[in-house]
Amino acid sequence: MQTIKNYYLDSTQKINPKSLKSGCLSRLFKLKSNTILATKNKFNSHNLMIIIETKCTKSELLLISQLLLTTIKLNYHELITIKNHQLYLGSHPISTSHHHHSAQSGIICHSISLRPNKSGFSVAHLDTSVKDFSIEILNTFSNQLNLIINHELHKK
Repeated sequence: MQTIKNYYLDSTQKINPKSLKSGCLSRLFKLKSNTILATKNKFNSHNLMIIIETKCTKSELLLISQLLLTTIKLNYHELITIKNHQLYLGSHPISTSHHHHSAQSGIICHSISLRPNKSGFSVAHLDTSVKDFSIEILNTFSNQLNLIINHELHKK
């Protein structure tokens, strides 16, 4: 795997997460593979959509997905739990996930519920703006993932 870059797109999309396949970041956003993108999405409801596209095995895909959720949980450890690739606030699911793997690349998409507030939207029932949450999580996650990738590259 190569070093991962991250982007936050401060606009609202209308994308069905289940339709995301290999090459979607290039087709939809003109971004290359080995990228993480966070953007607001209003397909069925308002949510924060985090898309990761990278060349990896199916096992690595699921591990990367779990690392993303764990990164979110570590930042909000008292409020959030993880079950079956979903985030929960108490007993309520606040996210959905979609995984797609092919010979070309793997796609991970996590959609996290947004709720309206005075200034727009916040993530789930956290008092954090979508932009602040996204940037914090993307930077932390990509730093951790890149440390793992670079460690593996140096071993070869």
